[in-house]
Amino acid sequence: LMKATAQDIVRRIQEETVLKPVAHTLKQRYANSVEEILEKRLEDLRSSDHAIGYAAGNIINLMRHFKIKFANRNLSKLTIWQAHLEDVELQGTDFSKSDLTSSVFRETITGIISVAFHPKGDW
Repeated sequence: LMKATAQDIVRRIQEETVLKPVAHTLKQRYANSVEEILEKRLEDLRSSDHAIGYAAGNIINLMRHFKIKFANRNLSKLTIWQAHLEDVELQGTDFSKSDLTSSVFRETITGIISVAFHPKGDW
C-alpha cells in the first residue's frame, strides 16, 4: 500500500491516495471491529507457510493509520516488509523471528543484549 522507505512527500502521497481509501473501505465494512479483523489477518499470516510478501507490512501500516497501539504486541514470526513505524510506540513489542526488510523505525534499535543467527535459519 505504501513504500516506507520513500521520501516523506512520496510516502504522504501514497498514504493519501492508496492507504487512506483502503482504510476508509475497511472502516465502512467492519465498523468497530477493524482492529480485530487486522489482528486476525496477522495471526493467519503467522500460521501460514506462504506468508512472504507485503501483507503483514500493509496490515501494520493500516493499524498505524487507525492509531491502534503497538506496545507489547506480538509481531513475531512475520514477514514485515515496508512497515512505517517511525511515529509508533513499540516498547515491549515482540519482533522475534520477523523479517523487517525495508521497514522504518524512529531510531536505530539499540540496547540489544544478544542476537542469534543459525546458518539454516532454524532460529
